[in-house]
Amino acid sequence: GRGRLSSIEMLPEEAQPDIVWAMEQLNAREKPANMILAEFNARLADRGIGAISKSAWGRFAVRKALIWRRDREIG
Repeated sequence: GRGRLSSIEMLPEEAQPDIVWAMEQLNAREKPANMILAEFNARLADRGIGAISKSAWGRFAVRKALIWRRDREIG
């Protein structure tokens, strides 16, 4: 990247369980990414945290998918 943290990486510590949940959902590839985003934002809202944009979510999802694909090829 360009050395900047994403809006997801800048979420407060209390959002960490939801970030882990979202990554697990993405990795499982059982739900569309937009459905995961909607539930992720609902979970954040329950904690009083603002929503993540579709563009930030898309960049995050693509970056994670590339990392997981590379790990599967190496492993």
